[in-house]
Amino acid sequence: MKIVSCINSASYLLAVLVCLCLWRPVQADTARIAVNDVPARGTLTVCKVATTDEIFPCSIGKNGIRIDKKEGDGATPIGSFPIRTILYRADKLSSREIKQLKKLRSKGFTVQALTPEAIWVDDIESPDYNKLVPISTLTDKNISHEKLWREDDVYDIIVVIGYNDKPVVKGKGSAIFMHVMRVLPSGEYGPTTGCVAFLKADLLKVLTAITPKTWINIAESGEIVLN
Repeated sequence: MKIVSCINSASYLLAVLVCLCLWRPVQADTARIAVNDVPARGTLTVCKVATTDEIFPCSIGKNGIRIDKKEGDGATPIGSFPIRTILYRADKLSSREIKQLKKLRSKGFTVQALTPEAIWVDDIESPDYNKLVPISTLTDKNISHEKLWREDDVYDIIVVIGYNDKPVVKGKGSAIFMHVMRVLPSGEYGPTTGCVAFLKADLLKVLTAITPKTWINIAESGEIVLN
């Protein structure tokens, strides 16, 4: 059983004390992330019963979270969303990391290696809006899209969140993932454009806790619950 919180550094000590002292049983495999006051940065704390707490840094949308999420607003959406697919860069991960990701197939997840053709369409006028497609299948190669095959490490692991996909609503936002964190030269956590990002090793640890029944519940209060 896990409770996960993402909080600002000023309230970290209080959150740990509350987690340790006021913990009470909740539904199994529950994780909590409370969004901090500084939109791009937080601390993800996993509190475990009878074991040592685990603490992970994380990043969220550069403009915080919004209930009225729109394409290109740089915010993380509010709502309850399933986890869809795991994508990864086979050429950049170790064999051990790939093996760990492939184990998620036994839980019922689709785990797929990316190719240089992989793009995510964010053009609101496209019939492929908010979809993963090979760029070679596009009749118009100039439509707005995001390349998933990147030079940096941000998309070495992508956990696709089922946001605005069943059905797809024009302009409500696209490409909402959990992915690898971008760390700035200063050591600060780089903001995302709406996703939730972790250090790669931490994301791999988080993935050990998910199942196909796991939903990400992002509340207007700023609390995110995985259950």
